[in-house]
Amino acid sequence: MNQLKPKLVNYPDWDRKEQIKRNRSALAILEQRRQKRSQITDEQDQEISQFLLNFRQCD
Repeated sequence: MNQLKPKLVNYPDWDRKEQIKRNRSALAILEQRRQKRSQITDEQDQEISQFLLNFRQCD
């Protein structure tokens, strides 16, 4: 934790609330993806996994 303090001293204008505000659109997209992922069935999940395995083997 002590290693982070000197780095933060170099950025006195850094504000957690401002950073969250700037990243709000990215956080919204991540939340949409999380919700979409949680709604897929086990069969769809298996199909996606199989597709990715096949894709990796093509390389």
